[in-house]
Amino acid sequence: MVSSNQAANGTRNSMKDNSLGFKSLVSDHCIYKLNTPSKEVIICVFVDDLLCFTDSEDSYKFIGDKLASSFRMKDLGRLHYCLGIEFSQDEGKLKMSQAKYIDDLLRKFNMEDAKTVTTPMDPSQKLTTEMCPKNDAERSEMEDIPYRPLMYLSVATRPDITHSVNFLCQFNNNPGKLHWQAAK
Repeated sequence: MVSSNQAANGTRNSMKDNSLGFKSLVSDHCIYKLNTPSKEVIICVFVDDLLCFTDSEDSYKFIGDKLASSFRMKDLGRLHYCLGIEFSQDEGKLKMSQAKYIDDLLRKFNMEDAKTVTTPMDPSQKLTTEMCPKNDAERSEMEDIPYRPLMYLSVATRPDITHSVNFLCQFNNNPGKLHWQAAK
């Protein structure tokens, strides 16, 4: 379910005043949950998008009608793509993938022919701040390197690279060529 910005703000306000019975998660105040014996619904609010997850079509329709009675919105149907993540449902399981995001990133930086490796990072690799650029010319050379998108991948769908990405993130403010080679 996707809405206008007015709808997202209206949803937050409706849920905060608890008129729909939702409770905000302690861990993320933009995720709301409704649990009753007859309904289980989770709504995620991201800027002007609403994602509605439920265990039944009736619950989905009920919540959609309630929200639509408060503000203008458009139902875009089942979730397929959001925030660089592809979603698919098979046999009741929700699958997430960032294959398109990764392919686009590789294409953008002319790395389509990059070789895959079995481990996310060479364990013998030693990286230090001494390898960081030391002058404006060196920093300028590293300016457009796609170093930060790795964090989004590790957080969203690639927990297998999280340790390596977290290690590399200590150089996020000023990565050098050797840091970039390690990232690749």
